[in-house]
Amino acid sequence: MTATQFSLRKLTGWCLLALSSITFLLIFFVPFLESSPAEKIALAGSLYLASQITWWLCLPLLGKELLAWTKSAWQACCDKIKPTHHRKP
Repeated sequence: MTATQFSLRKLTGWCLLALSSITFLLIFFVPFLESSPAEKIALAGSLYLASQITWWLCLPLLGKELLAWTKSAWQACCDKIKPTHHRKP
């Protein structure tokens, strides 16, 4: 297996992270459903629980990779925000 290929651990971890993100985002659409308030609460709670379970399952699988990805994304954001150079008059 080469370094560019995904291992089963990484593939499972990234899939769980994607599933966690999708289930969390689906919570925002629950208020627009045509169902009773009790059903909306139950559905939103279930989606939140599912997103948390998949999030916590992906963390041990992606530990180093997720941390490295987060750091690089944060650095890219910071690089876009800060000015390229400061000149003092």
